[in-house]
Amino acid sequence: MEGLAPWRIVHLASCASTNAEVKRAIDEGESAGLVVRADKQTGGYGRRGTTWESPVGGLYLSCLLRPKCLDAPVGASQLSTIGLVCGVVVRRAIVDALGEQGASCVKLKWPNDVVIEEIAPCPDRSFALNKICGISQEAYRGSLCIGIGVNVHHPQRDSGAGGEASRQDARNRHVYLDDLACESLDIDVICQKILKHFRDAYRIWNEDGFESFRREYEQHLALFGEMVQLIDGEDVLGAGYIRGIDDAGALLLGDEGGSHASAFLSGHMIVGNVDLASSDSKEAL
Repeated sequence: MEGLAPWRIVHLASCASTNAEVKRAIDEGESAGLVVRADKQTGGYGRRGTTWESPVGGLYLSCLLRPKCLDAPVGASQLSTIGLVCGVVVRRAIVDALGEQGASCVKLKWPNDVVIEEIAPCPDRSFALNKICGISQEAYRGSLCIGIGVNVHHPQRDSGAGGEASRQDARNRHVYLDDLACESLDIDVICQKILKHFRDAYRIWNEDGFESFRREYEQHLALFGEMVQLIDGEDVLGAGYIRGIDDAGALLLGDEGGSHASAFLSGHMIVGNVDLASSDSKEAL
């Protein structure tokens, strides 16, 4: 494992994907600590083959890391938690920018989003999880690429924004830090805050794993106590009430009485009053 020297930031006006730029740097033998940041992305990509454009107004960055768990026999279990740690890091940076009261509605949606959680004042307690940050992680050639995208300013109307932004709906729309702030925020300042918190958190995680972050993650976990389903494509992995996160970063789903909980390391979350034995489709988040 390489030690993490001070961040080396490469700032691009535009690129297809900051993750792709970091993977190219890995191919070229770049050392840990590289951060590629772009004002916009024209070919972002995510899970299940999704692609999108990221317009001017957001913070888009990817970090090159070489954690020691990549070389350890049990490394895979620890590696899966770095995305959760990044969620904690981004929320800490938002608290720095907005204050605790301003950031009180900022929650962590397992496994890789930071959201604004709203509960509609109606009998069915409809939820809106308004996405403010997405996080990705890719193990690549003995290294790790962490991607972070934060909605800071509203995109320019003529930016040609598409992809994720054009696929929003009322229960999974994008919001922006400017919506929460009394005045417009500086993207450079948000970037500095995230990288500062990430450097400190990465050192702790690299030595001790996720345990040091679990309680904080649970404290701000979106939909805690609510019924969800986890699916993988057409397959239902499990269903139950969200009870928390374990030390391996798995989501704990339990029965209504709280006497039993099962752990899930992956899955696409569906929210609603779901019958535990049912696979009925609900609105996906």
